[in-house]
This record gives sequence, C-alpha cells and structure tokens, in this order.
Amino acid sequence: MATIPNQSHSSDMQVFIDQLGGHGKLLRSNDGSVLIKPSIGFEKAFYEQSILQPDFAAWLPKYYGSLQLHQAQDENPTLAVAICLENITHNFSKPCVLDLKLGTRLYLDTESDAKKQKMIRKAEISTSKNLGIRLVAFRVYKEATDAYILYDREYGYTLTDDTVLTGFKNYFDADIPPHLHQLIIKRFLKNLTDFANVLEKTELRMYSASLLFVYEGSREALEKALAREEDELKKSGDDDADEDASSCKPTDMRMIDFAHSYFAKGIGKDEGCLLGVMNTIKYLTMLLDDEK
Repeated sequence: MATIPNQSHSSDMQVFIDQLGGHGKLLRSNDGSVLIKPSIGFEKAFYEQSILQPDFAAWLPKYYGSLQLHQAQDENPTLAVAICLENITHNFSKPCVLDLKLGTRLYLDTESDAKKQKMIRKAEISTSKNLGIRLVAFRVYKEATDAYILYDREYGYTLTDDTVLTGFKNYFDADIPPHLHQLIIKRFLKNLTDFANVLEKTELRMYSASLLFVYEGSREALEKALAREEDELKKSGDDDADEDASSCKPTDMRMIDFAHSYFAKGIGKDEGCLLGVMNTIKYLTMLLDDEK
C-alpha cells in the first residue's frame, strides 16, 4: 500500500468531474486512466476476493490495488485508504454513461434500524422494490449542440414501474443513426445475458451496487471504433491486437460500487440483482423492437 503525500496528491491527481453516483468524491490520475476512490465498507475486500471468482471479476473494472491519501483535519491529518480502479470511460471520446442500481434490497443486515428503514423507503418510492433496478443518473451527448444532457438523481426517482422504459429511451438518445442505436442495444443485451449467466452461478450478495453502461456518443468516433474492432477481430494469434481492441470499445458495461457487497459460500445467487438484470434485458428488448 502506497502513501501519497499532500504535494503528490495535488500534482498527480485531479478531481473526477464526471461522477454520476456513489458516495465520496472520486479522484483521477492526470492521464485519466485510473480512478482513486475512497474505500468504504467492504469494497476493498470485495475487489481482492473477486480474484477467486474470475468469471465474475471479468465484469468489474480492473483493480490496481490501494493507496493512502492524507486527509487534513485541523492539526491532526489522517490517512484514508483509497482503491485504484480502471476508468471505464477513459478511452471514449464522448461517453454516454448510465449508473443503474441493481437489486430489490439496498442494505446489509448489520445496518442500524434507522438506516434499514431509510433504504427500505428508498426502494419503495422508486423502481427498486418491484423491478430490481433504479436509473440513478445518466448523461447523453448531443452532437447537435456539442453538449451533454444530464439526468440526475431526482429524475431517476420520478420514474415509476410504468415509465422506466422512458428513462432507458432517454439514455439511448445520442445523435447517432438508428442502425447504430440498434447495434449498441444489441451489444448491451449480449452483455446482460452473459452477465446473468455468471450471476446464476455466483454465491454473493450485492446491496446498492450498480451496473455502469457506457457507449460512444460521437458518431464519427463510434464508427471508427467499430471499424477498428472489426479489423482487430479479423487478426488471429496477435496478443497486441487483442489489447488494442479492448482499448477502443464502442460500448462497455461493468459492475461498480461494492461497499455493501460480499461473497459467501452457501448463500446462493443474489435473486434481487438477477431480477434487475432480467428486467433490464426485458426493457432493452422492448427498445430494440421499437427501433425496428
């Protein structure tokens, strides 16, 4: 574990301004490829234990270890543990990002009664309780104005079981042609189906964890990324080519936010999170049918 002094902190890291959800401020490396996140709850242990679950770990951001950050508190500075993670949005030109909270239950057994009631209430007033999903926040790039539209937490809480499809429609509303919209949705459907198969055989609980969706919102960058990907897939036996292909994905989907998550033998699959994944598949399939 490395210690990062104040002067190194200021010169080697910057505030990550594109944060959508989660608790605590994220930092990023100067080149933007690594996120530095305050370690809360079980998150550090969860990433370290995920190494023993390679099929599941494939759906997480790369974990680079942990470090310590100085926190100035009056005259008694303290060291805070932070985890270093791959920034999934780094290699996108205009990333359109969705934070989708999974699960019907949002709290651990060890939480206080007050915290449990608060989280139960959050599930009840949102789509979490019945659908196992909540659109926390998302942003969409609009090429016509060269700007992002941000749909914040308040918007997410306005969605109901009957209107959540509208939220997904708004997320997939970048200024790109219909055939590319369809391609993006199909890629995410493949991701979700594969991830559901992994969840079926993984013994864990994830409370208040999220799926992070990213797709390229610039038509030019998206078409170039798809062309590069197709070229790389035609090459065989070239490890460097595989690495290049992974660095220019037109889309990406990963699980994030594991402060209240853990692996344990004998507990079986997480039914609440699996419900959320299956409902997301249902809604994206409906979107795809509408696009045809």
